Amino acid sequence: MEAGPRALARILRLNGEYRQACDIGEDAYDYGVQELGREHPWTLRTAKDLSIAKRRAGLVEEALDLARVTYELQERIFGLDHPDTLAAALCLANAQRASGAIGDALALLQDMTARYPRMYGDDHPFKYGCDTNLALLLRVDGQADQAREIDARALKGFDRRTRDHHFSLTCAINLASDLAELGDPESARELGASTLERLRALLGEDHPLTLAGAANLVVDLRTLGVTAEAEALLADTLDRYARVLGTDHPDAVATQEGRRLDFDFDPPVL
Repeated sequence: MEAGPRALARILRLNGEYRQACDIGEDAYDYGVQELGREHPWTLRTAKDLSIAKRRAGLVEEALDLARVTYELQERIFGLDHPDTLAAALCLANAQRASGAIGDALALLQDMTARYPRMYGDDHPFKYGCDTNLALLLRVDGQADQAREIDARALKGFDRRTRDHHFSLTCAINLASDLAELGDPESARELGASTLERLRALLGEDHPLTLAGAANLVVDLRTLGVTAEAEALLADTLDRYARVLGTDHPDAVATQEGRRLDFDFDPPVL
């Protein structure tokens, strides 16, 4: 069987080209269903990747439906303690959060944060990524103190490898949001500015993760009264969103409205 289309779709998604990732991912998923069957591991992995691409493209309900079906199939076929099932569970929890089902996502992630160390160990990047997702939900649920502790611990774990990786920088973006939520906009600005610089060097100025870092820095600059710098950065970020994702993308809308953005972790299957 040919892994190429699924791999290409994933590369496009990681590169921030979400629409193209969806188009190629749809073709790959259709091939899997028709030629291999809906329950074949290749098809299930393709479905999970397609759900992530749809969510990142702003097609949240489609992403949620596909993530739910995929997770249920993975659990039935492989059981809960299987790498593919764990990855599908995080995909579902991320889609639930994006759709506003915070309670469902939190319950699922609390279970996964217990399972990930058993599968990968206590010092694995996937374990820290799972923790980062839990911290995001805790902050959204009003538990910013606990979120900050988890994100700070996870970032130390990532830093033992490198800060200059999108896993580490995703965690740093969310830790800055924890600090802002806890009333420390100066620390949030410092971490956000250094993270944005690294994102630009690693991923480029137009990558959606870079744009999220810029959007959040705008919020911190405004809070600190650095208005001219904030407005210049906002104008540049919105212009890039219009070209990269479109003005109607949820991240672009949130940035226009002055809301912070969160980025979650999606582990690859092994």
